[in-house]
Amino acid sequence: MELTGRTVLLTGASRGIGALLATELAKHRPHLVLVARDARELETVALRCRETGARVTAVAADISSAADRERLRQTSGTVDVLINNAGVETTMMLTDQAREHVEAQIATNLVAPIELTRLALPAMIARRRGVVAHGCAGAQVDGCAGGLPPPRRARVQIPEATYPQG
Repeated sequence: MELTGRTVLLTGASRGIGALLATELAKHRPHLVLVARDARELETVALRCRETGARVTAVAADISSAADRERLRQTSGTVDVLINNAGVETTMMLTDQAREHVEAQIATNLVAPIELTRLALPAMIARRRGVVAHGCAGAQVDGCAGGLPPPRRARVQIPEATYPQG
């Protein structure tokens, strides 16, 4: 898919794989909608992307929040490429994790990508084109890109996959 002028929404864009993806995508001059919780780190990445000539909208948001997802939907407009990259993990034994830690992982790593995809898909289907990619930034640490947590740890994640539409 040609990205010039298309809208690419990238979550988890402030650091790690997300920041690298943002700077690489910017070279194709899309409208990048970069999303992360840390506004300062996000703006640093956004400035680097703008230097390439890409149009960039930086949105400080917590995608585990339904209100922030709705604000993001309104801010981004029609999305051509959705990259659900944001992810959180708690690196302690599952038996030591408080319910709040588990719920935060599920809200960010499972519910948010499903909801963002649900919001983006109708327009993609109507246009008969679009891309949705799922990856969990939090799963890309400790040599766990294959999705298996180290012994005595647990994380909730969505495995990497790309689903072209049309």
